[in-house]
Amino acid sequence: MSMSSTLALTPAVAVVFVLALAAQATAASLDPAYYDGTASFASGDYVLYWKVHATSVEIALDAATTGWVGFGLSEPTSGSMPGSDMVVASVDGSSGVVTVRDMHALGFSTPTEDAACSDWVIVNGYEAGGRTVVELVRAKETGSPQDRPFVEGNMHVVWAFGSSDTLTYHGANRATNQVTFWGESYVRPVGLTTLELRHADFPVPSIKTHYEETLFALPNDRPYHLVEIEPVIVQPKYVHHMVFYFCTGPTLGECWDLVGAWAVGGPSTVTPEVAGFRFGAGTTITHLRIQFHYDNPTNTPGVTDSSGVRIHYTDILREHDAGVLWIGDPAVRLPAIPAGEAAFHYETTCPSECTSRWTQPLNVFTVFLHMHSVGKTIWTTVHRAGERVPEAEDRIEFWDFNHQQLTTVNYTLQPGDEINVHGVFDTTGKSAPVVFGTASDEEMLMSFLSYYPAQTGIWQCGYFPSASDPNNTDWTLCQSDVLDIRQPKVADPPGGEIITFGATPGTCAPLATIPPSRPQTTSSPAASPPPPPSTSTPTSTAAATQGSSSPSGFSSSTGMLIAAGVGGFVIILFLVGGVAAFLKFRSSSSSTAGTNADAKNAVALEAI
Repeated sequence: MSMSSTLALTPAVAVVFVLALAAQATAASLDPAYYDGTASFASGDYVLYWKVHATSVEIALDAATTGWVGFGLSEPTSGSMPGSDMVVASVDGSSGVVTVRDMHALGFSTPTEDAACSDWVIVNGYEAGGRTVVELVRAKETGSPQDRPFVEGNMHVVWAFGSSDTLTYHGANRATNQVTFWGESYVRPVGLTTLELRHADFPVPSIKTHYEETLFALPNDRPYHLVEIEPVIVQPKYVHHMVFYFCTGPTLGECWDLVGAWAVGGPSTVTPEVAGFRFGAGTTITHLRIQFHYDNPTNTPGVTDSSGVRIHYTDILREHDAGVLWIGDPAVRLPAIPAGEAAFHYETTCPSECTSRWTQPLNVFTVFLHMHSVGKTIWTTVHRAGERVPEAEDRIEFWDFNHQQLTTVNYTLQPGDEINVHGVFDTTGKSAPVVFGTASDEEMLMSFLSYYPAQTGIWQCGYFPSASDPNNTDWTLCQSDVLDIRQPKVADPPGGEIITFGATPGTCAPLATIPPSRPQTTSSPAASPPPPPSTSTPTSTAAATQGSSSPSGFSSSTGMLIAAGVGGFVIILFLVGGVAAFLKFRSSSSSTAGTNADAKNAVALEAI
């Protein structure tokens, strides 16, 4: 049952709860100095603040709107709206009530309100100067399948805001970004050489989506290790993501060695300290290919862009060369997917007969799972001596072709391992079969594993069709050899396609408490919020003792809570006078508290 701060009694519902809060309160002004980290997006139109405690995280959302504001934690391997855990907040203009809705998204559509548990606690909220500010706190880990945990290191977030009090589309006021709430930041080693590779005033087409391929020549006077690819983004509003490949010549057909990727808000592509991608003298690598994805949803004309990268490399070679292994369908030869299929499944195998050729284990440090536009879910399984190795498996439940990115990992594959790659595809919107190929309107099913130490001849393994067999029995491609092993060699049992995110939890986690270290409330909010910062600030862990759940900033008030029930439920009338009122109603997935009277009500977050 989905519930908000005001509900109508419905005969079909056995028990209905009505929450009414008449509170007279004043809100504290946002204090940026209280927070550990800050990230400013959309030229300051949306600012995120955060403070990390031992078991909880406080956030503040400051947006240039008098409507709703939304924030979410994305699927770690995807970064898109589908699969995101979201919170939507607003401040009502007539009543001064802050409303929070705990939600989750399963697609590019209106998110669903969490059915059982609302885990966000309101700390503060107000509207001033045409901006809405809401401060919240939540446990790092709730254990709910409708939530994503806050974790150490780089995290994918989504944000959006709307101008209406009702369910309206946010338009261009949305994005995906990456934030490190706590954890160590990358420090570039000294002594590296830097080369900037950028577009020269490229005219961005006035269409929603455009892919541009550009090749840049690399130095070849001596051997080098490439150790970092740093994004240089001149038009952050339009550059959506980039993918990087090594090339053995000056044409696109000679560019197949994937060495990195970047998505909106993401960090540099960095190799481990002991390894680097070899190029220069003694190699066949001549160019770096950059695939630019431009996103121009408003079809704005006249935009030029000079984005690109800085590559950081060294002639002091590291201990290991890095390599890339392609698994799945590296030859891009899987049969066409029939039209009209909602969940068409393919499974391929890189068998032990191929991995046994490895001379030593592969230390995998990044993974790039890859499909195209009708891809839905992609995952791998690893079997070692007949047993699953889940720590060496990768998964994207909510694949989005427009949010391709590397995932940093740290696991080892052993000679003799068997690796299956699965893909689920949705062709319900197609009138003709979708063939496999390299074009964007064709399909692919691959996983690119960056590893060290590089091994000669280790670069592809997986499906390959046998045209000579009258039954077209599938063979296996192992480097340059074709093995008489059918695909998949041993199919995984059903169930891998099941998505658990969004399921209703059995129990609710305890609510986070508001730390006593918070600044005390002033008598009234400031005339306007503090100016938004212009850059993202790194954060460090700030442990604090969890304290009382009573929020600061609520003056003497009178509140009334009525719980109405049917069939044995009682009516409770609870009056509180002369004390701070803070009501948490866990059976509802909305939290409500009184704040500054100049406000708007937010009700929903649409597709990001």
